[in-house]
Amino acid sequence: MRNLSLTTIGGICGVLTTASFVVGIAVMGGSGVQVLIPETGNNGLDWIADVDSANGIFFVGAWFIILGGVFALVAFVGFYEPLREAGAVMILAPVLGAVGMVLVTISHLIPIAMAYLARWAFESEAAFFGVIAFDVAIAAVFYIIALDSAVKAAERLKEQMVASLSEGSGVVSA
Repeated sequence: MRNLSLTTIGGICGVLTTASFVVGIAVMGGSGVQVLIPETGNNGLDWIADVDSANGIFFVGAWFIILGGVFALVAFVGFYEPLREAGAVMILAPVLGAVGMVLVTISHLIPIAMAYLARWAFESEAAFFGVIAFDVAIAAVFYIIALDSAVKAAERLKEQMVASLSEGSGVVSA
């Protein structure tokens, strides 16, 4: 272990990230649940029913994806080492990648961990799936708010974007 460089460890973790994501997605797909984060509305209710019928196989896949997120963090740290000599600005790539991966991993981990905690605390499958249903409802609220905000911002900036794109000899120019 003393002879391993940070870059080598990062590279190994990069491969393990990919392997964990592939295994996690395959296991989740094999369980009958296609996505880790549910859609909103009636599709969210269908997702809960699919998770309920998966009998734990879905959660094995989910934990592989969370593990892949942890491996990705180490991979980003290892990626920093060779970029360090390229200049100070290059530190942004692994730092921003790691920050994004932390947020994504947390967003996957918290709902699943809360459901397992509820199952343990109340010794009830109903509590487990109740927490999953609550998580879906909260996700739907945030999704609707974020989508509405993005649409309003896009409408506000539409003319400015079209004007900027039509300047010069770009694809959109007349």
